[in-house]
Amino acid sequence: MTTYQATALAVSLGLWSTAAPGASFDFDISFRPAGVTVQNPVNGANVTTEAFSDRQKQLIGLAESFWETVVTGFSGLGDVSYGLDAILAPGDGIDATLAIAGPTATEQVGGVDPTTGLLKTFVRATAGFAGFDADDFGSGAKGIQTEQLFIDTAIHEFGHALGFGTLFGANKLVDATGGFYIGGEGIKVVDAFDGASGFGIPLDMDGGHWNECWLAILTDAACDAQVYNDSELMTPFTSDMAYLGSVTIAAFRDLGYLTIDPLAAI
Repeated sequence: MTTYQATALAVSLGLWSTAAPGASFDFDISFRPAGVTVQNPVNGANVTTEAFSDRQKQLIGLAESFWETVVTGFSGLGDVSYGLDAILAPGDGIDATLAIAGPTATEQVGGVDPTTGLLKTFVRATAGFAGFDADDFGSGAKGIQTEQLFIDTAIHEFGHALGFGTLFGANKLVDATGGFYIGGEGIKVVDAFDGASGFGIPLDMDGGHWNECWLAILTDAACDAQVYNDSELMTPFTSDMAYLGSVTIAAFRDLGYLTIDPLAAI
């Protein structure tokens, strides 16, 4: 199976105020031009960027618009902008890791916990990067990669750049083992369907994704993670029928984002 993969970056904790009415969210994407030397986030080697095609830029624009319809602002703030650096450079060969992403800057903001209604300190990503593997998506790519796979990868990685998985720990949304998600909004969504959250929602071993067998684990069903491929966009592997589930939207609420109603988004 082909993996998306995210990178967890070092962040600092911070402080903030109360929720502001009429907030908005704007993704501001910059495309790294060709010929720039960057560090490969997979192995640390210096590599040279390629230019995104016009079509790839259009598809990234669709991924940007997608997130701007899911995320509508950030608790405690007014209008919010987020800068993302899109990079196309060689990675780890064909397939394997298609892209990698994470925050590059954060701030401390005070807002309201959506579950308890109490004041809470959030760590918000203010900027990030998404690096696409040119071995898979570049002009000389040998594998067959579809437009749907590219846009699914972009949506997935932008989620990591905004903080999914990469800022869970900083916002105290995982248990002591790092294996279970314990954010109140995510738990509430799962409980609304079957009341099976128990002590948390299972995460992948890197803590940055939902576990491939997360639904099975919650309901004590059998699941072989080596052959099972959950179609949720924030699980680690690609799928032909990817979707963004309500529990993922709820996780963004736990991160402090204002979003569409996760229980209505099914």
